[in-house]
Amino acid sequence: MNHLATPQPRNPATLPFRILNAIAPTRICDNGGWTDTWFAEYGSIFNIAVSPYCEVQLCVFPRRDDRPRIVINAENYSDRYSRELGQPWQKHPLIEATLEILPPPADIALEISLFSTMPPGASTGTSAAITVALLGALDRLTEGQLGKAEIALLAQQVETV
Repeated sequence: MNHLATPQPRNPATLPFRILNAIAPTRICDNGGWTDTWFAEYGSIFNIAVSPYCEVQLCVFPRRDDRPRIVINAENYSDRYSRELGQPWQKHPLIEATLEILPPPADIALEISLFSTMPPGASTGTSAAITVALLGALDRLTEGQLGKAEIALLAQQVETV
């Protein structure tokens, strides 16, 4: 990973038992639209994937009563907050919708860190790239059964919820 570091050593009881890192490229040259333009019944889309990548890190912990089930750390926004599944959207609806569409296993707790050097609102597909990277990381929690096309379809569902 370029940016998201492995957590610093601390009390072994508080260390994650698994860390997953995922990246997805941003894009330029979005000829033909985007996957979230649901109102087009057909057509073609042409994009060029580029770096800098969007980065997602999942720190996986055993589920305990004294730990929130999900903590979201949206680094570009300096937002860190806990979230329970099935609740109304809070600060970052796309991240939260991703967790609803592909929820983590019930027996774990997650700290999710997300980052991109591409600034928000730069029209480079950063939110879609974060969604794809998060879906990929969540899929790896359950042995990675989804293919690239399935992750792309799930990402489109997230963007159009």
